[in-house]
Amino acid sequence: MRVLKPTKITPALLASTTATEAAADWVSGTTYAVGATVKRTTVQRLYRRVTAGAGTVAPELDTATALPVWVDGGPTNDYGMFDVENYTVTTAGAALTVVLNLGFFNAVYLSGLLGTGLTVTVREAPGGAVIYTYTDALVSRVVNNWYDYFFAPFVQKKDLVLEGIPLSPTAQLTVAVTDAATTACASLDVGSVFLFGTTEYGAKARLKSYSTTKADVFGRLSTVKRYSAKTMTARVLMDLSNAIAAQAVLDELDAVNAVWIATTLDAYGPLRVRGLADGEISFDLVNNCYLNLTVTGNI
Repeated sequence: MRVLKPTKITPALLASTTATEAAADWVSGTTYAVGATVKRTTVQRLYRRVTAGAGTVAPELDTATALPVWVDGGPTNDYGMFDVENYTVTTAGAALTVVLNLGFFNAVYLSGLLGTGLTVTVREAPGGAVIYTYTDALVSRVVNNWYDYFFAPFVQKKDLVLEGIPLSPTAQLTVAVTDAATTACASLDVGSVFLFGTTEYGAKARLKSYSTTKADVFGRLSTVKRYSAKTMTARVLMDLSNAIAAQAVLDELDAVNAVWIATTLDAYGPLRVRGLADGEISFDLVNNCYLNLTVTGNI
């Protein structure tokens, strides 16, 4: 079990992106109709007008009236992959290429991928020598017989963990997702990894649905579809010498979104959750202890 503590991506770190946002910038004093959507590049958010009119106060600050003037419409398209929610997705055409000028980091987590190819490149500095590269085909299928060879569907690889990236104080990360038509990424997390210990067999992943279902007096069901999120429970065997450091990390990440990774093996992909964790350390053995972990994922 390991946790990736992500670096918050700000405009100062985002060197370039091929993702664009269709909404126009908010203009002070302009009259907007109900339903008009504008973007605020200073906070990388979209805002939707709920009462017609004009104003000189920026949408994110226009909260003094009894009735709301603007409602938050989520992150702009180029920053959707850096938001904490998993349903906010950054989309592009045939190539989604993002360049980040970072400092020290040793791991990358990508989720909600859509495309056929992926290339990750790390340079020691912007325009400098390449110190790490990774390529992958994001669409594949398992072929066990001739029927599978001809008819088995191709499966989209949706998430990926990369570790062991060489360190550099001025590292530049480039992530490129390619496809013939449309590319997308729901989250790109970059940061440092802390290793707790060995995840024991029996870890569980579950989909928590926030949809609601009601039955009328005749037993007919009606459902309101809403978002869902992954949850994970696991028990981790740790060296006793790691207990103090593990507790410090749990304290640091209290109410902080992070990426919790039971294992990097692709077959256990459901045991990778981006969200909030609740951990309990149990001192049951002489030279080892257990971490009982529950992670509630973001929608």
